[in-house]
Amino acid sequence: MQVLVSTGSLAWFPLSTRFAMARAAGADGVELLLTPRLARRGSGVICELERQHGVPVRTVHAILRIQFRTAEQLAEDIVESARLAARLQHCAALVIHPPAAIHAQAREAQHWFEAVARALDIASESGFHLALENLSRQGQRPSVFDQLEYLLRLAEEWDLRFTFDTAHAASFGWDLLATASALLPRLANVHLSDAGSRDYALSLANSLLRDHQLPGHGTLPLVPLLHLFERRRYSGYLTLELSPLAFGFPRPSHVIEQLRAAIAFCRNLRQSAAGERPPGQPQRRHEVG
Repeated sequence: MQVLVSTGSLAWFPLSTRFAMARAAGADGVELLLTPRLARRGSGVICELERQHGVPVRTVHAILRIQFRTAEQLAEDIVESARLAARLQHCAALVIHPPAAIHAQAREAQHWFEAVARALDIASESGFHLALENLSRQGQRPSVFDQLEYLLRLAEEWDLRFTFDTAHAASFGWDLLATASALLPRLANVHLSDAGSRDYALSLANSLLRDHQLPGHGTLPLVPLLHLFERRRYSGYLTLELSPLAFGFPRPSHVIEQLRAAIAFCRNLRQSAAGERPPGQPQRRHEVG
């Protein structure tokens, strides 16, 4: 397993600094989180950062928009992200989100399916996969795309891979080990982070303050999960996708130190017994949800 750092985890810093910090922490590469602005800058800037810092972009996260999102724009973002990923030599997977649609016949879903078909053509020609990420619970609005069984069928029918987000799965109360076992045949990437138990009224607050915490700063059974990956010989990526707020005061040396510890935790499986707590893990029963 190669351990990556999501550039989105280091949002306070310039992109060049994020690459430098990932290298200083000992990461095997980065997952590049695309924003509309970064996508407009094109692949040339990214390739130069790879060369300058010696840090490859192993995975790309499709363009993430915080506001002003339409179904048409989100669909086109998937295609644009695929085109950019195709120009990155080391990219093995493009992480995509499912649509915000109640059912597969909804307009948002139909736009999404059309975009995925176009992106798959690009990926097939360039040699990378589309990796569908499970999302977190968003209020009480039900969606077929929040159902694990549907995601499994969808991936089989469309030949998609998975990005398994541990904090997102926990927001639904899914058993992490059982979910990982179900996803493993098509698993390409794991967004690894811890999560707390407090719920906030706003989904953004949940994402930044409850979810995407450093390993050992929440309640999720991450050590047993990593031992499962070791036993099952998972050979994909482990990506530290963390809240920028998880590091406390964003002093670069302090952030690098915390990243280095998180990467070591992911790698030093053979030196820890199954069920052992990672550094800083509270001594309490692990609960999901």
